[in-house]
Amino acid sequence: MTAIGKIIAIQGKRINVYFNGKIYQSNIRGKLLKDRLDANPVAVGDNVSIVIGDNDTVTIEKILDRKQVLARPDILVKGKTQVFATNLDQLVVVSSTRSPDFKPGLIDRFLVSAEIEKLKAAIVINKIDLASKEEFISYANAWESAGYQVVFTSAKNHLGLDSFKKLLYEKSSVLTGHSGVGKSSLLNAIQPDLNLQTRQISRYSGKGVHTTSSVIMYPLENSGWVVDTPGLKIFGLSGIGKKRLYECFPEIRDHEENCRFADCSHINEPDCAIKESVKNGRISEFRYQSYKKFWQQMDNQTLT
Repeated sequence: MTAIGKIIAIQGKRINVYFNGKIYQSNIRGKLLKDRLDANPVAVGDNVSIVIGDNDTVTIEKILDRKQVLARPDILVKGKTQVFATNLDQLVVVSSTRSPDFKPGLIDRFLVSAEIEKLKAAIVINKIDLASKEEFISYANAWESAGYQVVFTSAKNHLGLDSFKKLLYEKSSVLTGHSGVGKSSLLNAIQPDLNLQTRQISRYSGKGVHTTSSVIMYPLENSGWVVDTPGLKIFGLSGIGKKRLYECFPEIRDHEENCRFADCSHINEPDCAIKESVKNGRISEFRYQSYKKFWQQMDNQTLT
């Protein structure tokens, strides 16, 4: 029997393929492993043509075209690309109000990554049971003004879960954020049968303890897919020239044409429309500070 399945996990040579409500451990044709040497040939999220044989043996015959790829340069093999997930619709950045502390600059790094990857992005501020929502409204307003949806939740107290479910509805989403912010807890809260492992914050460091060890895609009951990621380091900020960093900040992108100089960096130049917009409140101060920080961290070619 030939069918179209989806790769939901890769652990060494074991490839798990989801088809018609069932997960199959699959083999892959040797030729496919040799077709692409510049990147890993299969990734979580790939739609694949499979043959289901006797005793539910499954062989991957073909990798279908990818509509979107989330990747970074391989840190071990020069010239090779490490693909983490494919065929995504959006990146959902999960943060927490406390434990670990809220870090708007870190959220902005993920948003820049999403812009580089041409992914729609949204923000979930979790653990609102630990702090007043009012503390974070100004941040939420700034992100929403830039075009990002913001949802407040508490996995522990089951607050905002309907909005979280709606955010994921009929989409293929990748969840990312600092370890310990509650990604797995949120997914368990909206779909308990996922039974994802969670841990408490380390009492010694105040930081989250990683519980997800590999990139895994889960089918959701609301006709969506979600990828839980093994921590924040898989998303770099490479892939864009320094002079184009402004393109990754929608509110800066919308105002930069009013600058006096065509090649304005929006850092030191006089008569800069962006700096003027920050002064008069049209662009958030904290967003502009994130832009400056990232710009200053870049070399002359790429953001690293």
